[in-house]
Amino acid sequence: FTVSARDSFCNWGRDSCFLSCFTWVDSVWFNEETECDDSNVVEICYALSSTCPGRLFDVNVYMSADSGLSWVDAGSGWFSTFADTVGDFGAVVDTGLHCFNWVMSEDMLDSEGYYWVVRVNYLLSDSISPLDSRPPTVNLLCPGDSSVTVGDTVHLEWSVDDMFLVGEPCSLHIQGIGCGYETTLVISDTFYDWVVPPEIIGCDTIWFTVSARDSFCNWGRDSCFVLKKPCLTHIDSIRFSGNITSASESTIAVCPGETIYVRINYTSDVSFTQILWNPDIYVINMDTVFALTPNSSTIFTVVAWQDPYCADTAIFKVNVVRCYECKQMPNPFTPNNDQINDIVRFYFPQLGFERAVIRIFDLYGRLVRTIEVPPGFAAVKYSYWDGTDDDGNPLPQGLYIYTIEVSDEAVCSGSVTIAK
Repeated sequence: FTVSARDSFCNWGRDSCFLSCFTWVDSVWFNEETECDDSNVVEICYALSSTCPGRLFDVNVYMSADSGLSWVDAGSGWFSTFADTVGDFGAVVDTGLHCFNWVMSEDMLDSEGYYWVVRVNYLLSDSISPLDSRPPTVNLLCPGDSSVTVGDTVHLEWSVDDMFLVGEPCSLHIQGIGCGYETTLVISDTFYDWVVPPEIIGCDTIWFTVSARDSFCNWGRDSCFVLKKPCLTHIDSIRFSGNITSASESTIAVCPGETIYVRINYTSDVSFTQILWNPDIYVINMDTVFALTPNSSTIFTVVAWQDPYCADTAIFKVNVVRCYECKQMPNPFTPNNDQINDIVRFYFPQLGFERAVIRIFDLYGRLVRTIEVPPGFAAVKYSYWDGTDDDGNPLPQGLYIYTIEVSDEAVCSGSVTIAK
């Protein structure tokens, strides 16, 4: 303020005074989080004061990791992951208490025990207890045996190294790969014996992860794995009287007084594997069955059983047909529609196994009738001749020649007579 005055001779006199205002940072502090959510967030706060009413201020924050020898601006270098959600530094900052967060665990830091220093606008600096950005070192010793099965015991040991380590228990996470097994245990010791449960059936690999944290919520981890021992019990094939067949469906012929033997070929890594049959009414011993009833079909379920967690199952269907020799009945026959000996039936080897063709010739060698016989139980139904030609016309009485082919191979031939 300046006051001026003059006299009547135009002499001027003046005097001045001024009022001053001041701005200062009362304090700066920072604290690492105490709620451990798998990260390490540091809260940085400062108190800004001023005697200049109505003033707004530009505030910059700097951090030093070496006790003030070098400084990094907020938002750059290793001091980059900060969250200023309410405008507590930058332009238009008012006086009062201001805080923002620094996500320390996401910056590329590997330091432990430094006395960190924070500075606001170079007006005032303050340092507190050391901060920690280095996670604990966890060393998990993997089991010597690389494969396990249900009932085995896996011995785990680990050590944890950190200067700020707290006395809280470690967590052991066990996860099966390729199945739905997963569990987390809190372990007060640094060792654990895990008994392999039945739930690992279907898993390919078992992963173990030990996690530990220090007092500043830095997390350290180490992992190892074991392989689940594969089940080597496997049904390779099924043999019917020496012939290998698939484990799905087969047709066999049973002749009078004959017994068909069924043998299960399997692979196993143990000396004894039990064979379970369903139904078991035909079973003589673990790998043999009685002859089944002709013109029947039976579905078998066979289990090669090592233990409740290692077995293989095969389901196969057996169609049983009667074995035949070359024969035709009756001969002669009388196709006169009197319901007596109106047709002649043909029987031949492999009847019902494969497609067959019956050909009828007259005495001049002319083909007069071709009969298609399908495979299966209905083969006998179609394996007959009613004395007509291919157009359905009745043929005259007399002697006729027949041939039978199965899968394009001649199996039978002979003669048959049409009588009155």
